[in-house]
Amino acid sequence: IIIFSIFRHPWQAPLWLTMAFPGYPPHAMPFGVPPAMGPAMGSGVQSDADRLYHAMKGRGTCDTELIEIIGSRPRGHLNMVARAYEALCGHELAADIKGDTSFNYRTLLLALIKPFGEYLADLIHDAVDGPGTKEGELIDVLSQVNPMELAALREAWEYKYVHKHGHLDECLKSETSFHFRKTLLHALRGTRMPPGAVDAARVECDADRLYRAGEKRLGTDDDTFIDIITGSSAEHLQAVSAAYMARHGHFLEKAIEKETSGDYRKALLAFCTPRPIYVAQRVRDAVHGAGTKDSVLIRMFAMNDKPMLMQASAAYERLFKRCMVHDIEKDTSGDYKRLLLCLLHP
Repeated sequence: IIIFSIFRHPWQAPLWLTMAFPGYPPHAMPFGVPPAMGPAMGSGVQSDADRLYHAMKGRGTCDTELIEIIGSRPRGHLNMVARAYEALCGHELAADIKGDTSFNYRTLLLALIKPFGEYLADLIHDAVDGPGTKEGELIDVLSQVNPMELAALREAWEYKYVHKHGHLDECLKSETSFHFRKTLLHALRGTRMPPGAVDAARVECDADRLYRAGEKRLGTDDDTFIDIITGSSAEHLQAVSAAYMARHGHFLEKAIEKETSGDYRKALLAFCTPRPIYVAQRVRDAVHGAGTKDSVLIRMFAMNDKPMLMQASAAYERLFKRCMVHDIEKDTSGDYKRLLLCLLHP
């Protein structure tokens, strides 16, 4: 995909991206952390708690109510609903959902009502717990979170998992290796540009540094690749890629593919991909071919709020000439499908 960048001001998203995805980039506020209280956040908390209680009270479950509320409310609102629910009936919302639902439907519902930092910490724990490491899950999280989301992840990890796995940095050191390890540890520093930021004064310099660190020399200066790529927003890297193309006849992504391999390559390419495009690609990975990768699908839908999912749906259609809604309908079923489609509904 050829991407041309039109610079406006330093630390501003390139014009091509704001035109292609209206409303992008998202505000710096992390998903799941409520902004200042307003009519869209906080109003109706008690009513929603009461509706959820009656939907699961007694025999049978009104899944329509669960889907309508949990599939259409912001995460911060749902966190407040969960607290109101416990005050109302004396037990946790999550416990009642576990008892009244099952399989992928239950997994997605529970993911949507968790505080966002805790959800991210749970994903990292799932990736490193037990034999082997789920590198793809680590990449999905650490390549796409913004600095505020990363801070929420760190805080939740210290509260929930430090006693079992040690500090997050220590855990990833023990679970990964070589340049892939260094990439993730650099990402954990939290010094990445905010989403959408482009430093126009740095673009040409970064393109030149990456060329000299890779294709111009024998061997690869991986420290330079890791430092620039993990410290830059995806939008800045897309601008660098356009400059790289103008100078060297191909995009930065091709240079990364030539100079790196394995999970290290996958991680660098993920850092270079704007979030709506990344989500679209991962959803396509989840539904394409035989079977459905439900863990990936659930992760993409639970990690991103409704506006981001709408942008990802638009990117999906542009990239694959297919409708995300139709592909979800074909690959899923039952209440799980209904919840996914509710999350995609404006």
